[in-house]
Amino acid sequence: MQKLQTVQNTALQVATGCAADTNMNHFHQETKVLLSKDHCNLHTSNLKQKAASSNHPLNKLMDHRKPARNMKESLFLSNKNIINPPKSNNLNDTEINQNIKVNHSLAVTNHKCTIPENKILEMQVPEIHHSEETLTRYHRRLLSQLRTNKSPFLLSYLHKINPSEHPSPLCPLCSDQTHDTIHLFQCIQIQTTLTPIDLWNNPCKAAELLDTWRRALEERSQGRR
Repeated sequence: MQKLQTVQNTALQVATGCAADTNMNHFHQETKVLLSKDHCNLHTSNLKQKAASSNHPLNKLMDHRKPARNMKESLFLSNKNIINPPKSNNLNDTEINQNIKVNHSLAVTNHKCTIPENKILEMQVPEIHHSEETLTRYHRRLLSQLRTNKSPFLLSYLHKINPSEHPSPLCPLCSDQTHDTIHLFQCIQIQTTLTPIDLWNNPCKAAELLDTWRRALEERSQGRR
């Protein structure tokens, strides 16, 4: 399972464009994908619900007694890792479909409870507004990186991973504060009414702000030359 989780994390990292040292919880929040173990438990629970139908080919296994000798427990001999065990071995389709929906809701809720608060917002993150889907991959990748404060767009991050090439973490425009995600919304050189939570609530406006930052940084770089 750990190997599967490693592969999944790598895939989600590529999909979101986040840095390799990003916490895996961020990948799953951004993509709304359950951890491999939670995902498998959900499907196992749903299979047991479906097997509770008298018409299901696995229904006869629901009444199997525990074997006399010790054997590895199957989902039909134990409710271990089963989210919402069926209350009967003879459920109708309506009951099964309702239980499957309950399984999904419980799996998602339980997963969310294990995710720590976002360090930028110091709270649980809101849902990302659907308008982000209209943005380019460049902007969506950048927004995802900034939501975890780890992006090559930030001098604070570049300084952390390569201090010899980037000796200062300070903002190149105001030279006063650390150039991190929060500072993008507070710098006196680029004023805005947006706040860090708009990375989730208003991604299109946040992308426009980042374009303003990009142009300002490019102009400053060209001016130094």
